[in-house]
Amino acid sequence: MTAKGARTINIRQTILQAGFVLICCCLPLQSYATSPVRLTLPDSIRMAITSSHEVKIAELEARKVDLELKKNKARYLPTVSMTHTQTQVAEKPKPEYGNYVTVRLPLYDGGRTKDRVAQSKTTVIGLTDYLDHAKQQVAVNVFLDYYDALAAQERKVLTEQAVHQLTHYLDAVRRQTADGDRSRTEADLARFRQYDTLLRQQEQRQAFGKLNHLLHLPPDQELILAETPAQPVPGRLDEAIDLALNHRQDLAQTRRNLQVATLGTKVAAKESRPTVYLYFVMYDLGMPEQYWYSSLYVTGDLFDGGQTRLKTRQSDLNAAIAAEQMQQKIETIRWETTKAFECWQQSGRNLAVAEQPVTRAEEAYAAVAERYRAGQSNIETVLGAHADLITAKTNHLNARYDHYKNQVRLLHATGTLPTFSQATDMAP
Repeated sequence: MTAKGARTINIRQTILQAGFVLICCCLPLQSYATSPVRLTLPDSIRMAITSSHEVKIAELEARKVDLELKKNKARYLPTVSMTHTQTQVAEKPKPEYGNYVTVRLPLYDGGRTKDRVAQSKTTVIGLTDYLDHAKQQVAVNVFLDYYDALAAQERKVLTEQAVHQLTHYLDAVRRQTADGDRSRTEADLARFRQYDTLLRQQEQRQAFGKLNHLLHLPPDQELILAETPAQPVPGRLDEAIDLALNHRQDLAQTRRNLQVATLGTKVAAKESRPTVYLYFVMYDLGMPEQYWYSSLYVTGDLFDGGQTRLKTRQSDLNAAIAAEQMQQKIETIRWETTKAFECWQQSGRNLAVAEQPVTRAEEAYAAVAERYRAGQSNIETVLGAHADLITAKTNHLNARYDHYKNQVRLLHATGTLPTFSQATDMAP
């Protein structure tokens, strides 16, 4: 076989092998194509909370503080230590060995351990409130993104219906001889197809992409969403503020922080109290001359350069700061709730106003279409009435979802927004 023939065979084998590898690589990709995922709002909330980094960090913080609580409780337990000594004396050829075990039992520390345990317990409860608040933050983001995706989906459907209706009129106009009417209808149809349809498709991709990012799904994951009913909200501002002051988890955490700071003041004030230990010591363990003894130790600082006094003042300042932070949080919650309540009321009024043009536009469009079928109106009037109807429906759709989102913001401001543990009662 010539060198040229061998090269030809090698090239063919290389091409065949490359094609085989390409086919093998493409087949798994085709089988791995993501299918649409059906998600309700409660499912989305649970999924987002499960994958949220903020929630995971809050859970880790709670576990860390729980370990601190166990460490403080361990101060009540005795401490057992073993010591081995080896001493080489110059006059003796062999070293001297010593083994002894010491058991130290705390009897009294001025109440510092008790206050530290109470402080850790309060911190654990505060971090539980912080965890619930983190879940609420995730839930409100899911609510808003879910409603944005639903609104974008409905706007796209509304545009598709408009294109379908215009296509129907264009087919009717094509059977007529009026080229002017035909050009107007074709121009409107082209505008809907090229601009409005593309715009709605882009809005839907962006809204669904944002929701996928929040749920930690692939950006191009296709979702099937379910219509979600509006959530009940308090009807009066004073009721909303009262709910917020009793249900906001971040306020509860701020209250816990104040309690922790107050307990820290008590711990600092007790630093000057003595500590009492009971010692059991066993010498020469394992030897015939072994012996043991017990002793009571009382330790305390007679002079520490004012450190205890400074620690107490520092703890008092921490408690004062925590008290100011709690008052600031209360004022902030009142303002946030008032603002959310006003926005919810305004969006409700906007929704009521947006409903009236839809009814009038539907009646006007039905009347014009009926006259057009009877030959008493032209296509220009029909297209104008149709455009007014689409505009009215779009404005009503936007007002409705804006009202839904303001309901969510009000519930979040009052601390009563449902999360995954409450989502089972929200199925549409």
